[in-house]
Amino acid sequence: MNGLRLLLLALFCSVLLVGHAESETNLLRAVNGRLLLNEGITGSFQQEKHLTFMRQPLVSTGQFTLRRNQGLYWKVLEPVASLMVVRDGTVTLDGKQISDRGVGELLADIMLGFISGKLQGLEQNFHVSGDVLADGWALQLQPRTYPLSQVLSHIELEGDSYLSRIRVVERSGNRTDMHFSEISQIVPPE
Repeated sequence: MNGLRLLLLALFCSVLLVGHAESETNLLRAVNGRLLLNEGITGSFQQEKHLTFMRQPLVSTGQFTLRRNQGLYWKVLEPVASLMVVRDGTVTLDGKQISDRGVGELLADIMLGFISGKLQGLEQNFHVSGDVLADGWALQLQPRTYPLSQVLSHIELEGDSYLSRIRVVERSGNRTDMHFSEISQIVPPE
């Protein structure tokens, strides 16, 4: 009798896990259906870094260009000018390669997924939940893999036709908020 109960419990749990994976996939398909997919986008950003030991956030503003085959160009204009380029797994800051296989590359991968419609990579690294409403969508990503789960609490994403907001919440209590505006498509040359 205990063997039968154990078997039924195992079957029930496996059905729940399969159902959850299907709901993540359906949610990402619904978001993907809202996105304007293209070769690239350009726009402005405001980034706020909230550190637990500071009362006021560190605020930076600038412009970004994201091209499907060329990566992310993140140009900070204020308070101190700098340029970060993330391309093919390499991160450069002001022309010098840095060993940031972390947030810069992760954000570039997420943003590239949203312009190319390749969101399935999110399911590999994160548990995905959220809503798709008439006026937009919101996703919450919770890390499922190490070392992401050691550093990140979760990531919140919002948008409609484009990704418009990212919030990265770290386990330390620090968080980064990014708001994107003036987004336009890059038209490929004919």
